[in-house]
Amino acid sequence: MELTQQLSNNNEIVSKILDATNNALETGLKAILPDFIEDDVIDIKNKFFQEGFSEGIKETINKLEDVGKSVVGIFTGNFESIEQVKRVIQNNGILDGISEVIDKILKKLLDGNKISKEIYNLIKNGKKQLISTIEKGFENLYKENSYNMDTLNQYCSEWKKQYNEKDYEGMENTMKKIKQKLSSSKLVEETIKQARNIENIQNYINEKGSLDEISDDERALLEKIN
Repeated sequence: MELTQQLSNNNEIVSKILDATNNALETGLKAILPDFIEDDVIDIKNKFFQEGFSEGIKETINKLEDVGKSVVGIFTGNFESIEQVKRVIQNNGILDGISEVIDKILKKLLDGNKISKEIYNLIKNGKKQLISTIEKGFENLYKENSYNMDTLNQYCSEWKKQYNEKDYEGMENTMKKIKQKLSSSKLVEETIKQARNIENIQNYINEKGSLDEISDDERALLEKIN
């Protein structure tokens, strides 16, 4: 359960999960309740959270080790492929867990007279659509990570080409783009490792003044960039 414990202790990851479900919940409720005014939909959404929706999502993640692993992977990049993440989310319980949370919250709201029987039935009957909206919310997050990973790989390739051509100005400019991408994304571990290596090498070259000032042994180490 090490990964799920890591997830529980990582407020940033949990915050992103809750933001995604929060936004998806509101969007899904609007689709299920098309004739309701926006303020009423927001009020219903807020009642969900007042009755423990966020806590239910956290509990679902912490209970399911494979789900915890997949969600950590989505937000930290520690997964082998985007397809792997899709399979885990679709098949290993997180959506089923969210579905159960919705059922529990709905019953609590109905029993506490906080929603009418009509609203209860509308949401209950539209739950499949609501779950689909939440699933798309997760997909948007890992698709963004996939895009960022591809862009970072492109920058790394550009830097290596500039390195071979001794294009110092180009290397410096590309390194700035790599640093910006690293600061805004959490990507696959090996890609980050490669980018960090490039950052360290660039700093070393800057200190030396140029590649021509580096010894053969030092150059041999630099040539091992993967």
